[in-house]
Amino acid sequence: MRRLLTCLILLAVVVFPVSGTTLRKKKLAQLATESEAIVVAKVIGNTCAWNSERTIIWTETTLHVLESWKGALRGRFAIKEPGGEVPPIGQIVHGMARYRPGDTVLVFMKKDILGQWRTHGCVQGAFRIVLKDGRQAPEIGKWTRHVVAGQVGKDADLPAFKAVVQQLITRGRGK
Repeated sequence: MRRLLTCLILLAVVVFPVSGTTLRKKKLAQLATESEAIVVAKVIGNTCAWNSERTIIWTETTLHVLESWKGALRGRFAIKEPGGEVPPIGQIVHGMARYRPGDTVLVFMKKDILGQWRTHGCVQGAFRIVLKDGRQAPEIGKWTRHVVAGQVGKDADLPAFKAVVQQLITRGRGK
């Protein structure tokens, strides 16, 4: 009986490999200094497609820059993240930023080895902009709470958040 159980466990490991996403926790200072570009943008739309080897689905999101906090991005550009849906197949890559058309977002970005814009720090580098007491503010959630801890108050509006980020960028240049 013990041998049968051991064989079944080994078979399950071989037949059903499990993979996951490991995120290194980032603080706001790291996101601000390590990012090549930081923008407030409007999400225009998403397109999902397989890579050429048909091993992964990529979601390409078109963003329109409303305000650039770092870097020289203007107008429309695309950001790519792994995961998405090409019916009838869907791939979920946990920890990746997802953007909904119509949302306004604050995004910390860096180019990957292929030269594509990616969200720096994965989901930690993407903040949906919401209205709080009639003012625009980055939404702080379970994936970003630790990012801003000790740097930005939970009730900070967008201009206050921007001031902190710009101060962190300037301080980072002085190192």
